[in-house]
Amino acid sequence: TDAQAALQAEAVEAVKLYYAAWNRALVSRDGSEVRAMSMPGCEACAMDLYDLAAFKAKNQTVHGGLITLSNLRALPGVATGIPVEGDATRAAAQVFSSNGTLVKSYAKDTAINRLWVVARSGGRLKVKGIS
Repeated sequence: TDAQAALQAEAVEAVKLYYAAWNRALVSRDGSEVRAMSMPGCEACAMDLYDLAAFKAKNQTVHGGLITLSNLRALPGVATGIPVEGDATRAAAQVFSSNGTLVKSYAKDTAINRLWVVARSGGRLKVKGIS
């Protein structure tokens, strides 16, 4: 139906917005926008927020690591849970200390057929779970 198609399109957009926020937060180390787009019970979102807080607490910067999405499609759902499938690719990344020393490197990584579940909270769709 038209209502279902609109909900599915909104669900795909919510996932895109979450990762746009993550990419901005990776540079700024400010997780507030990611937190606002996550539901409290989302364990994977909490891990993302933990990583951002750790970078900030250690005064580390990240070069690279941005996430791009492809092949996103939402499955039929309701406002309390709309599944979105797709692929997420994290670019290679390097983490540097405050004095510019390389602390850690990450290779490019692609998660194929990742599943996100988004749900309506506070009038907008937010990420409820990632697997």
